[in-house]
Order: sequence, then C-alpha cells, then structure tokens
Amino acid sequence: MASIINATTTNGLSTSADNSGSLQLATNNGTTAVTINTSQNVGIGTSSPAYALDVRSTTAPAIRLSRSGTAGQIASMVFEDGNATLGSGSTTRVASDAGAMSFSTGGTSGAVTGGTERMRIDSAGVVSIKNTGSTADFVSETSTSLIVGNGSGTQAMTVYSGTANNGALYFADGNTGDATYRGAVQYLHGSDAMRFFTSAAERMRIDSSGNLLVGCTAIPSSSVGGSAFQVAGDGRRQLIQATTSTGTRALQEFYNPNGNVGSINTSGSATNYVTSSDYRLKNTIAPMTGALAKVAQLKPVTYKWKATGEDGQGFIAHELAEVVPDCVVGEKDAVETYTDEDGNEQTRIKAQGVDTSFLVATLTAAIQELNTDLANTKLLLTEVSNKVDAQAVRIAELEGAK
Repeated sequence: MASIINATTTNGLSTSADNSGSLQLATNNGTTAVTINTSQNVGIGTSSPAYALDVRSTTAPAIRLSRSGTAGQIASMVFEDGNATLGSGSTTRVASDAGAMSFSTGGTSGAVTGGTERMRIDSAGVVSIKNTGSTADFVSETSTSLIVGNGSGTQAMTVYSGTANNGALYFADGNTGDATYRGAVQYLHGSDAMRFFTSAAERMRIDSSGNLLVGCTAIPSSSVGGSAFQVAGDGRRQLIQATTSTGTRALQEFYNPNGNVGSINTSGSATNYVTSSDYRLKNTIAPMTGALAKVAQLKPVTYKWKATGEDGQGFIAHELAEVVPDCVVGEKDAVETYTDEDGNEQTRIKAQGVDTSFLVATLTAAIQELNTDLANTKLLLTEVSNKVDAQAVRIAELEGAK
C-alpha cells in the first residue's frame, strides 16, 4: 500500500496518495482540488482526468491567462510540436494583445514570442486572416460585409462539397422554411451546371456546355418556354427564345430614351421584325416624289463573299447610301483598332451595314408612279385610238360620197 500523507497547514491544504497511485491535493474541507493520476494526467476540478490537463469548472471562465507587469503586456499560450528535443520544435502561439486575439505560427526554439501572425480578432469583432487590417486576405467587417483578397496577386475562395453533392452560397432573411434562403448561387457537380436563385426559385442556369439559360433548365424548344444564349457546335452564339403559346408575343423589345423603338414578335409560325412607325413620332409628313428616278439610280449587283466564296446579291453599302441614305449604317472605309489575344493592338475594317427594309417606301412610291404613268399612257392611247377611229369613219364617208 502506498504511504498516506495527511497534513493540515495554516492555509487549509492537505495532500494524499491513495491506493491507486494518484496524488491528490485537497482543501481543508476535504474537497479534492487537483489530481495527478498514474498516467500523469492532471485534473483540476475532477478526480478522473482524461487528458494531460483536464480542467472542469462550474463557473466561468474555466481558465484565465494574464501577464503581470506593465499594462499592455501580451498574455499568450504556446503550442509546440513533438520534437524529440524539448524546447526546439516549431511553435504556434495564441495571444491576447491590447483587447485583440492573435494567432501566430512558425515560431522556433520554444520561444513564447515570434513567428508570423496568421489571424486576428480585434476588439471590434473584425476577423482578419493571414494579415491584419484592410490588406488581409479575408476580412469580416463590422458592417457584416465580407472581403476576400488583398488587392495583390490572385485570390480565391473555394466552396468544397465533393462530386456527389452541391456547393452553394445562400442568402437568407430568416431561419425557417423558405426564409432560410431567398437567393442562392449553386453548383451542381453531378451535371456540371451553375444555378442562380431568387425568391427561393431557380431563375437562371449555365449548363455544362456553357449555354446560358434564363427561365428554363434546358435549351428552349416548342415545348419548353424560356430563353437561352446557346454555344453552337461551330462556336457561334445564338439567341433562342421560345414559348408554349402560339399567340402574338414580343420575344425581344428594344428601347432608347424615346421609349420602345422596335421588337421581334412571333405569331403562329411567323416571325415579325418591327420598327416604330407611329404618326405621333413624326412631323413634316409629305407624299414621296421622284421615287422612280431614285430607283433608276440604284445599282443592284451580284457578288461572292470573301469569307466563304458563297454567291450573293444585293447592294454595295456606300453606293446605296448615295441614293437612299436611310438604308445604310456606318461610314465608307471606316476602320477600328482592337487588342488581339497576344495583347497586340491591331486594325480591322469597321464594315457598313444595310437594312433594305427602308427601300420599301421608295419602291412602293416608284410602283405608284409607274402605275400613274401607265394609266396616263392608256388614256392617251385611248384618245389616239378614238381619233383614228373617227378619221376612219370620215374617210369612209368621203369615199361613199364620190
């Protein structure tokens, strides 16, 4: 049996060693304060310590660290790795510094100071990771904003969820039901798609092919309503909009400060390209004249496209602009500069464009002028014919009188 020491001193402390081999420090009233068991675990507030230091308390704080001396001295805890030579391993430090909590790594030789600060929680509750202040790689500001990055180099934030799960950022205005999130950005690892939510419902998606889908989860078709910017197989981008209704619908509308100035509509199996033409948008309205003379100046041509060698027919933009300027957009021989993929500045043509729909009024007026000319010609021919007939009758009468 181990020897038992039972001593009462003026401060009321007693020590004892029981049959299990544990060493206990007790207060004068018999309450065990400190226990050191055979595993060299130290227990404070417990007679059965399960760890090297096991502290249990019914009051807070359970542990208090302070450093006496001049005000502002740093109180800290140092954690050292398991180097065989005590006091020579790498250390990590947690310290209280002027109302802030700092976390440092990279200390050496068992020093209680040194290393590099990696994170700080300041007295205002701002969390800074890697550096401190506004240059940190991660800052949680007191205004509840979140800043990632420090303005130099490439910064990133990763949401990791594994290939069988979905990674997401949620935006909530409550903590139950649909209120747990109102908006979200979610990545579907199973289908490699990115989804965007508002009002707790998906509104937009980028699928694994890079297609942008709005109001739908697949490329729109006759049975799927929505719109999409589709990346076609040859690299071209196409805007596709569809609806399950066959009635007249404006699939695209165009606005400027004057309001709606055009639209692309569908009705049944047809597509209409509409430009504004309301009389309330116009003044100085007058009948068109001289249209036939304009048509006579037009120079329709055939040609081949340089890019493909395909045949075409139509007009040369600057020649058409000389006759009907409304049909042409852009300036003759215009160029523009751009930066190529290698960062070099290059020059290319800024091509003119043609909208031949503006020729309709001129062609219509020309047809009307031709029709008027034809009607006048018919009238003249009729008059001539009547005169010829009258002359024939007169000649017949003269011949009968002989």
